[in-house]
Amino acid sequence: EYKNMQNQELFNEYFAKLIKEKSTRTVLIYTDYDSDGIHGGLILSEVFKNLEIKFDWYINSRQNGYGINEDVICELFKNHEYSDFISIDLGITNGDVVEFLKDNWNPFVIITDHHTIQQEKYPKYADIVVNPKLNLKSPENFLCGAGVIYKLVEKFYCNQAMKIWVGIATIGDMVPLNPYSENKNIVTECLRIINSEEIENERIRFLFQNMYGF
Repeated sequence: EYKNMQNQELFNEYFAKLIKEKSTRTVLIYTDYDSDGIHGGLILSEVFKNLEIKFDWYINSRQNGYGINEDVICELFKNHEYSDFISIDLGITNGDVVEFLKDNWNPFVIITDHHTIQQEKYPKYADIVVNPKLNLKSPENFLCGAGVIYKLVEKFYCNQAMKIWVGIATIGDMVPLNPYSENKNIVTECLRIINSEEIENERIRFLFQNMYGF
């Protein structure tokens, strides 16, 4: 089990409780629009589907700018009753929007991100913040956004598709692949699966068959 991220144990406790209370909870996943954010959303969606946790997934629009958008939050929460909010690959500089979200609807807020922390914009009102850069001494503070959510949820559920998605996101986000690092392990496993030509997920297999003739 991976244990190198600050606040990971808090997330583990939260997620175990979420599974027990899933009949009364609905989660809003809010992700960035790039490959990293979208693959992170795919990973968490896959976990929720297999654990039968109710959720909606919002992919941020480039027109809204980077980060959690206050107008979007208003629209989403005005029309739905979400008990939980989980960000992927954004949110670490949206302290004001997180405060607005908590003040008006008070969901359980989890910010997962990997971008640089700015203390004046830090989401201090979030219930849990997971960002590898909270511990700059850790050798694993270069995980991408999808890598962060993958390492958080893999103990609860993991399949082959998730291993492919996190590998693609890690390559696409151009994070360092230092020797013996978690990023290197993630990409190595992704490429091993792809090159084995034994891809279990039909949609992913179809994609690679058409791209590379597998």
